[in-house]
Amino acid sequence: MSSPIRKSKRRASSGHLLLVYMLALALIPSLRLAWSESLSPVLAGPAVNHDRGAFAPRHHQKPMHHRNRNLGSRTQIKPLSRLGDRQCDLKGATLSLLPSCNGRSSTSSLPLKVPRHRRRGNGNSLGHSSFVPVPVRIKAGVYRSHSSSHLAPRAQKEPLPSSSSSSTSPSSSAALTSSTSSSSSSSSSLHSSSSSATQSASQEGGSHHQVSSPPAHHDDRSLHHHKLDAVLHARKPTPALGDASYTHIEREEKKIELICDTPEWHSLLEHARNGFPHLRELMADEERVNGLTVEHDGIIVDFSRQKMTQETLQLLMRLSERADLRRKIQDMADGKLTNPTEARAVLHMALRADKTDVFKTQIQQEDGKLIQKDVVPEVHNVLERIEDFAERVRNGEWRGARGAILKNVIVVGIGGSYLATDFVSQALAMDPNASKNARERGVLRFLSNVDPVDASQSVKGLEADETLVIVISKTFTTSETMLNAKTLKNWLIQHTGNETAANRHVVAVTASEKNAIDFGVAPENVFEIWDWVGGRYSVSSAVGFLPLSLQYGAESAREFLAGAREMDRHFLCAPPERNLPIVLGLLAIWQTNFQGFNTRALIAYSQALAKFAPHVQQLAMESNGKSVTAEGAPLPYSSGEIEFGEPGTNAQHSFFQLLHQGRVVPVDFIGFSRSQSPIEVPGEEVANHDELMANFFAQPDALAFGETEEQLRSQGVPEELIPHKVMHGDRPSTIILIDRALDAHTAGQLLALYEHRVAVQGFIWDINSFDQYGVELGKNLGRTVRNQIIKSRTEGSPVEGFNPSTKQLLNRYLKLKEEPSQK
Repeated sequence: MSSPIRKSKRRASSGHLLLVYMLALALIPSLRLAWSESLSPVLAGPAVNHDRGAFAPRHHQKPMHHRNRNLGSRTQIKPLSRLGDRQCDLKGATLSLLPSCNGRSSTSSLPLKVPRHRRRGNGNSLGHSSFVPVPVRIKAGVYRSHSSSHLAPRAQKEPLPSSSSSSTSPSSSAALTSSTSSSSSSSSSLHSSSSSATQSASQEGGSHHQVSSPPAHHDDRSLHHHKLDAVLHARKPTPALGDASYTHIEREEKKIELICDTPEWHSLLEHARNGFPHLRELMADEERVNGLTVEHDGIIVDFSRQKMTQETLQLLMRLSERADLRRKIQDMADGKLTNPTEARAVLHMALRADKTDVFKTQIQQEDGKLIQKDVVPEVHNVLERIEDFAERVRNGEWRGARGAILKNVIVVGIGGSYLATDFVSQALAMDPNASKNARERGVLRFLSNVDPVDASQSVKGLEADETLVIVISKTFTTSETMLNAKTLKNWLIQHTGNETAANRHVVAVTASEKNAIDFGVAPENVFEIWDWVGGRYSVSSAVGFLPLSLQYGAESAREFLAGAREMDRHFLCAPPERNLPIVLGLLAIWQTNFQGFNTRALIAYSQALAKFAPHVQQLAMESNGKSVTAEGAPLPYSSGEIEFGEPGTNAQHSFFQLLHQGRVVPVDFIGFSRSQSPIEVPGEEVANHDELMANFFAQPDALAFGETEEQLRSQGVPEELIPHKVMHGDRPSTIILIDRALDAHTAGQLLALYEHRVAVQGFIWDINSFDQYGVELGKNLGRTVRNQIIKSRTEGSPVEGFNPSTKQLLNRYLKLKEEPSQK
């Protein structure tokens, strides 16, 4: 028998154990947060300044489910459907593209080790493998903390741990010890302890925290991949966007599903981390080159100069499955609320639909009842009205206030109201068919900037009697557009001597007929647009169709719509691995989130496409420049790229120095096998177009292959110049070669190709690519400044309510404006 003393000791020991157990339970939240902040921040991409993701041991992976936000149903994700090469039948109540185009399901033969799920609270050591929690999408659009009605505070991100060590580092243990020394430790103390531990670890020089220098020769691993390793393993705080996002633990607790938490995303991360040979070696594999080339209707997309393999493409396709890409595309075509923040459908494809196609959206009747309405008949009604009006203007039936034929057209609009139309107009200017139709016409100009210089240039050399003005504004209240419209209206009145000149010289494209009529536009000359069309997607509507029909005739404008419609059908029906917009969109995801590139250059070897890059710039950056998901959760990874471009060969003599020897910038090269306006100079060995295309084919290879020291020495380059002339190469690009000359049909295809590419990116990132709240703040502040200027000018009111800098500058501006200019 045990003595009473031993029994007392056992009871005391049990009491101590119980106390320790209760204390541990109380500390679990702090321990888990410390673990999240110090040891397993979520790495969602390689670039330190934008992407994060997660590393953890592999455990059981539960099947992922997806909540359809439109239908409210919870369905398990299915494999991609193979839709076949044939065009979809767009007739019927819905497009029914998944999977009715073919009915076969797609399974890839590529074997993959799927990272497993880390159970909550598991504190195993870090390893190379990535993990995925089981994500559950929440319904609310705003994520709130337990203690506040405002947005939950965003955790400060800590430096990334290396994924190359399989054991917990001393610094990590220190962070845990420090963070758990008191049950009342705050989040800020956790950040502080973790950060200091990280700094000490860097000073200790642990092998898994050090980044090796690039070797002298880049045979097996390119310079870019050593830079990528530095990004992946650098232990630096993640600035800007990274600081605003939730940690993985916070996302798990809030039941927030993000694409970066999926095994497919982490498989791509690990795949990118393994690195690739130099493009010199990759491009020697003919089978790989063929596997990374897709073609549709004479449009060849060769992306073999990307840092990727066929396995990369398969992994990207699986990511698209996980993101439920095809369902989202289907929902957009079916008229569901693809723009949730504005509660709108996204139906720009309906603008170029055939009469027999059906695109429906939900509308509210006067009695409040919601019904499904096919918008295609309404679209074609507007197009037919435009054709009739354009023909009457072109043949002289509709004339100006004093009887003159209206030869010239000025389009007043801003952003999407003019950029795409300007691109298409220049693309058609030298097309033989379109230019023939424009032979008897004057000029087509665009007034977008509120700068008075732009207004003066738009009317320079024009006769008011022969000029028609098109005002494009969805609300007919946009301040810049309406000021420009009033400026031109005043110009018309002054030069025609007719106070009602607007009735004959001004037409409108708007969703607000009343405001247009009040402005002086004849009711029959108001052409409708709809709220389910975003400005940057509106060129297929009256926004573009009206000025193009006036300048080049309705036949050319119709051919442009036909080209866009053909690409729409390809986008909706082609299997993903041969679907041009899907492939381009996934390549952009690969470059941005797994290769660390934040910019992209668009170089068209066609002067006729001079305005294409500015249009794509707005299309992509206004659509995908977002920091939260479509449901309002902060993004822990980058979305959107910085887009820029110029026509080749102008671009080569502008910024290609940087592309070859400075920053690595992925490039899209666009070229045509024929010229719109071929020229052959007698005595010259090559035609002008051949000279142009020689550069088109040379530049991607120069970026990919570069030029080594050995090659330069063999050319006799002086030794002291060799470091300055070496080009490491290994710089990615995509070639888009079109086997004909640029024409209206091809312009429509290019437009739709890049529209859908942008949508694919947004669907993968789970952002809303169809709103643009980022432009609102500056506009609102501009109105405040405008009101101050009015008060100061008319009432002499002092400048008040601004920060010291703005106040000082405004006072200086107001003073200088009043003083006579010194010449």
